[in-house]
Amino acid sequence: MIEMQNYNKDLLKRCDYYSSSMTVASLDKGEDYRKLNGSYLALICTLQPFKGNHPIYHFEMKCQYDDVDEKYNTEVKIINTKGYEFEENRQLANLMRYIEFNEIVKDDVLVKEIDEK
Repeated sequence: MIEMQNYNKDLLKRCDYYSSSMTVASLDKGEDYRKLNGSYLALICTLQPFKGNHPIYHFEMKCQYDDVDEKYNTEVKIINTKGYEFEENRQLANLMRYIEFNEIVKDDVLVKEIDEK
């Protein structure tokens, strides 16, 4: 799921809500829990979501012990469009810049295609 956010009040609670909704929707009543798919949530934020100016904040649940290999199947990435200058992936940085300023970086086919739609 990809969501655009233009305010950051209770952002992590909103992430919990969205990821829980995806989990519930992916399994019918009475189905085996092993059929659950993981969920992947990306929130694109136009306001600074947290302290610092990181381009992407990555959240995933992990066990605190290194000897446990089980993986929790939910990941959340919060993309901070204000951090476009620090994003190493040029195509993502160009998209972040487009969202932030409505500017198309020369020769970026993806952003140009998005702008035309």
